Amino acid sequence: MEWTFATVSLVIFSSAVVFGVAGFGFGLVAVPVLAILVDPAFGVIAATALGIPLGGSIIVRDHRHISWRPVAVIVGLSLPGYPVGLIVLLVTPSRLLQLIIGVCVVVFAFVHILKIQFRLNLFGVAVGGFVSGVLATSTSMNGPPVVAALQGLGLGPRAFRVSMAVVLFVSKLIAFAVFLLAGSVSADDAIILLSALPACLGGVFVGDHIFSSISSRSLKRVVGFIFLASGVVAIVKSFN
Repeated sequence: MEWTFATVSLVIFSSAVVFGVAGFGFGLVAVPVLAILVDPAFGVIAATALGIPLGGSIIVRDHRHISWRPVAVIVGLSLPGYPVGLIVLLVTPSRLLQLIIGVCVVVFAFVHILKIQFRLNLFGVAVGGFVSGVLATSTSMNGPPVVAALQGLGLGPRAFRVSMAVVLFVSKLIAFAVFLLAGSVSADDAIILLSALPACLGGVFVGDHIFSSISSRSLKRVVGFIFLASGVVAIVKSFN
């Protein structure tokens, strides 16, 4: 159990650093690795629960930069997707869920590395909101559709990061409430998550300082390759 605590805490810390830098990506790094070390369902629950204090920490510091209108639209349209995602999580076999998680991460990694941008109309934003709700409870990796919905708005780096954080903060709150109501969070899960909380907050603190001291181009390149590595490992392990 001590080995599990230490390893999970290290994964959580590293993932939180990425989140502190980019405003998203915690689940993209944490879920594939935790799916291998513990269990895919635990990875989803852990990224959901710990995403709440992560998002809150950025919101408290940068709330003046929030772009409220697109945030409200995306959050509202994500709501019907939560029960759909929960069904996917509960009925999908563990190895298949791990494979799905890995593929989703690799696809987004290439989008991120190749700097592919999506110009979405209102319908596209609506679809992105719904998909983010489905992914929130099925994989806890609902950042990519939110990125797609926000990236065409011309937000500055700090406004983009904190607006992402608001959407993800609300989505994690709702998704975790769904998990609790469904009885998906065990006592052992809660103990491991509480033990990893200091690593989580420490990681986002480090990431926030990196965000303030390095160029956005370098950050995007590094974050993209981190996503790619974690996704590839998850795919390979799903076949072992």
